[in-house]
Amino acid sequence: MLGEADIVIVSLALNKETIGFMDYAKLSKMKKNSILVNISRGKIVVEKDLVKALREGIIAGAALDVFEEEPIREDNPLTKFDNVVLTPHIAGYTWEAMIETSRMAAQTIIDYFNGKIPYNALNIEVCRRNIEKE
Repeated sequence: MLGEADIVIVSLALNKETIGFMDYAKLSKMKKNSILVNISRGKIVVEKDLVKALREGIIAGAALDVFEEEPIREDNPLTKFDNVVLTPHIAGYTWEAMIETSRMAAQTIIDYFNGKIPYNALNIEVCRRNIEKE
């Protein structure tokens, strides 16, 4: 799909399998007129490889909301490109996202106090023990 898409949006969880996932080899498979968008985590895209791909004209541009190092440093080469849009890790700050986050947090609390393990619990065993105590 990298060779067919006009826009490639990276939206992956950061884990040991995804660190450095979007490297020069993958960028090189993209179309010359394509745009890379990263809204997930900075370490998923290898920035030095992205800089190289942009300098070589491998891809047309990029839009990044996340970076390997945050906040992004002023001397980061990505800040020098006219074909790169940078935002300060705010992709999730839409009205819709904020409302949904609030709704999910409230539902998690309601579920817990109603004796249910919340669907998004990361410490399920702790939740289970605490619910069984009550």
